[in-house]
Amino acid sequence: YYAPHNFHNKPSLIDSDINTFIDQHGFTGFHVPVFCRWFEIDTSDCDQLSSADPNPDLATFEALELLITKVHAKGGVVHLWLWGDDGARQNPNFLPGGINGQVDKRLQRYIAARLGPLPGWTLGYGYDLWEWVNGSQLTQWHDYMDDQMGWEHYLGARANKNELNQLSEAMDYSSYEQHRPDYDKYVETIDRRPGKPSFSEDRFRIRNDDRYADKDYTEEDTRRGLWHSTMAGGVANIWGNLLGTTQVNNGSDKSRPYTYPERLKAYALFFENRFIRDLERCNNLTDGVCLKQPDNSHFLFYSENTDTIQLNLS
Repeated sequence: YYAPHNFHNKPSLIDSDINTFIDQHGFTGFHVPVFCRWFEIDTSDCDQLSSADPNPDLATFEALELLITKVHAKGGVVHLWLWGDDGARQNPNFLPGGINGQVDKRLQRYIAARLGPLPGWTLGYGYDLWEWVNGSQLTQWHDYMDDQMGWEHYLGARANKNELNQLSEAMDYSSYEQHRPDYDKYVETIDRRPGKPSFSEDRFRIRNDDRYADKDYTEEDTRRGLWHSTMAGGVANIWGNLLGTTQVNNGSDKSRPYTYPERLKAYALFFENRFIRDLERCNNLTDGVCLKQPDNSHFLFYSENTDTIQLNLS
C-alpha cells in the first residue's frame, strides 16, 4: 500500500481503498512501508533527512492513526515495515547513533506511546535484514519496544532468503523470506515454530519484470497461494498487483486491483466462518488435504484439479 505521505489527511481515499481491497477482494488489511518517513513524512531515505537530530514527524503518526483506525473498524489489520534495506539507506544505520541509538530509541518510544494504544496493527522490522542488522540488535529492539508498550502488538523480523532460520528467536511471530512457497513449504514453516504465528513476509507480487520471473506471481498463483497457506494451518502473506506501476516498493504508489477480485473474495467468504481456532491437519482422512477440530466437530477438505474428493469420516 501507500506510504503515509500519500494518505495523510485523506480519509476518503482510505475509505475507497478499503472498499476495493477488503470489501471487493476479501483481503484482510494493508501493508505499509514507512522507512525514514517516521521523521519527515516526505523523505523515505534516512541519509536525506534535513535534521542532524531528527524527531518523529507528527504528520506521519496522524496518517498511520487514521489508516489503522479505519482498517480496524472494518475488521482488518495494518502491517507496517519499520525500515527498508541498506542499499536505499532506509534504516537506522544512517541515523545519528545507528541502530538502537538515541534517535532510534526516541522513535521506538514514540511508536509505543502514539500507536501502542491502537488495536489493529503489527510491525515488521523491514526487509533484507541479513544485510544490515544482527540478531542481538533485533532482540534489543524487540525487548525495548515491549517494555515501552502497555499493549500487545506482534513484532517480527524477516529471516534469510528461502531459509527457515530466524535472526532472533525473541520475536512475537516467525517471519521468512520465501519465494513461491507451496502447500508443503507452508506446512514445514508452521511446524518449525508451532508456538508462534508464521508470516511468509516476502511480497508476493504480480509484475512484468524478467529479473524476478523465478519468484513473482500470477493472479492464478495468488488464488492458489491463499488456499495453500490457509489449508496448511494458517500463514500470513503480503500480496500485490504491480502491473502498470513501478513505485509501490517505496510506498509512492499502491497495488492495482486484481482482474478477477471475485475469485479472491470467494476464498475469503469460504473461510470467513470456517477457519477457526485449534484446527489441526488431518490429511490421512482424504486424498486431498484436511483441517479439523480436535473433537471432530468441524472439518475442512480441499483438493485441486479434480471432480471428486475422497473423505473418510468413519
